[in-house]
Amino acid sequence: TLLYQLNIMSYYAGCNNYQLPTPCSVLLAIYNINGRLVETLVDDFQDAGQYVKQWNATGYSSGVYFYRLVAGDYTDTHKMVLLK
Repeated sequence: TLLYQLNIMSYYAGCNNYQLPTPCSVLLAIYNINGRLVETLVDDFQDAGQYVKQWNATGYSSGVYFYRLVAGDYTDTHKMVLLK
């Protein structure tokens, strides 16, 4: 069984950490409460390993957003709240 891990360490800092057990295509994206794509952080083929990606939310308003990681056949989506 392959293990994919997405760990939002501190969304106050906009920091996304994820680990890939094998090389694969990766999509990490942010969506608004209406399900519309706000920003794509990663859309690339990546080697196995640990990655850190930051979301600069300076131009976005406070509210509820969703982040989604698609890595190979694995998908993980979670809610986050942006407070300014």
